[in-house]
Amino acid sequence: MKWGKTFAGTVALAAIIALSWLVVPTAGAGDKKNPQGAESSERRHSDSDSHGAGDHGMPAVLRLLNGILANQATLLQQVSGLELACTTPDLVPLQPRCVRSEDDTAITKVRFPVYNQGGGSAGASEALVTFSTSGGPVDLFVPTDPLVGFGATELVVDIPASCFIGTPGGVCKFQIIVDVFIVGGSVINPAGRVLESNETNNGIAGQCGGVIL
Repeated sequence: MKWGKTFAGTVALAAIIALSWLVVPTAGAGDKKNPQGAESSERRHSDSDSHGAGDHGMPAVLRLLNGILANQATLLQQVSGLELACTTPDLVPLQPRCVRSEDDTAITKVRFPVYNQGGGSAGASEALVTFSTSGGPVDLFVPTDPLVGFGATELVVDIPASCFIGTPGGVCKFQIIVDVFIVGGSVINPAGRVLESNETNNGIAGQCGGVIL
């Protein structure tokens, strides 16, 4: 990756600077003839060393090189994580909306967007909407078309009438999970068919009744 080459170049440059600092003699040091001048030059050079050195007498430039090497692994991990997010799909459900019937007498449907917030394309999958009803949970599956990176689609599902019956305030509650995998028509694998960079953000809760969301 370009980032890796940049880090390697930075480390190499810092190493060259460090070696140069260590081997280049103090300018004019050989020209000092009198003992007093030599003593003064040596004292100035010693003071310069002490000011440029860090812990255990390490020069500042070597401390810089040491810091670069210490942080390189962490920075490369961050770049790798960013690369994964940019090249791998990540499906998430967005805020659902309750839809009234054409005659405006009842709430009959739920609409919700499915967004691929990753840079990689996602193949066809299925979303699961589970409604809480007086007779127990009701599962409805909705096919989801393939989505390109950073693409979205909107899905629609009918609300079972029993979801409004026997609930406090006539509120229908439901849970949406995108990219579920159905095995044998009954066993559900939440990991899904799409290999995502994040498998923990596939669900969202919602409710309909009273005020339209």
